[in-house]
Amino acid sequence: MRSSRFNQIVFGIFVCVVALIFCGAIPRTINYQGKLIDSSGVGINDTLNMEFKLYDAESGGNLLWRETLAGVPITNGLFSVILGESDGFDTLSFARQYWLEVKIRDEILTPREKLVAVPYALRAGTADNSWWANSGDNIYNVNTGKVGIGTSSPSTKLQVVGTTRSSGFSAADGTAGSPSYYFASDGDVGMFRPGTNMLAFTTGGTERLRITETGNVGIGTTTPEAMLHVAGTIMASHPDFPDDISYITANGSNSLIGGGLMVNGDVDINMASPFGGWTITGVDGDGDDFSLRYTGINPCFIIEGQAPDVPSFYIKDNGNVGLGTTTPQERLDSNGNIRATGQIYSQLYTIPWPSR
Repeated sequence: MRSSRFNQIVFGIFVCVVALIFCGAIPRTINYQGKLIDSSGVGINDTLNMEFKLYDAESGGNLLWRETLAGVPITNGLFSVILGESDGFDTLSFARQYWLEVKIRDEILTPREKLVAVPYALRAGTADNSWWANSGDNIYNVNTGKVGIGTSSPSTKLQVVGTTRSSGFSAADGTAGSPSYYFASDGDVGMFRPGTNMLAFTTGGTERLRITETGNVGIGTTTPEAMLHVAGTIMASHPDFPDDISYITANGSNSLIGGGLMVNGDVDINMASPFGGWTITGVDGDGDDFSLRYTGINPCFIIEGQAPDVPSFYIKDNGNVGLGTTTPQERLDSNGNIRATGQIYSQLYTIPWPSR
């Protein structure tokens, strides 16, 4: 029954549920129209205060929303208001049933009215079956399937067929056996992050190349100690060095340690003065040591045999040649016997004759 003061209220709730969809360009309001008549069935003419409330039950229940409108004009019993303009519906999802309670002046009209949708707003019900949901400013997929862009049959969680553009990309660190960036047809080839500020490349599930934080590049090693550190054999068909000073060093003391250096072509050794000289050392097939040495002092050129510090062939800066001596006093000075199978010619000579 309606209240005795207002014997009848005929009202329709024209609720555009579409307007309640979460979209900033669409107002979240409800149009409400009604008609008040007196006991004689005549529409009243007045200006009255009205209060509207939403509950989650037809009677009792929890109060979910309220709004008071002052001085609502009523003409021939008809009035029209917009709900939600002063007190919005931001806390309501409209995902369940609500009931509207109307209070005019001091009297509550009963029973509460059940909110219903206009016909076209029923289409919004398909949103309840959407595979997407929002969480704050985020949107996520609520099913356990895959997402395809440009394809109707994605094979991974997200598959894009076509060109993509992004200002940044983030991925897990990965490992050599499971790189973060890899090819769809070959998961053992790719790149990963082995540590802080480092990048590594893998093939066959094994790390092959690493770039450290300082810019050192390691091939066959995970701890490169130079700009390029190769742990293994290097083959170069045409190495090219800049015009500046270039050299090869080793961790040994004043030596280049290894299985050997082979050069297929000419070798030109041109050392600048800061080096102070050079030495080429080797071992022949019988295990005997030999060396070619340029000291950078005087200067002189030395060929040494197996005995340390005993030159076999010595050329001083003045052109004197010493055999077995580092202080040749003549153009040819031999510290030892001289044997000739042919003749010895001299314009002026002195031959010491051994005493008997």
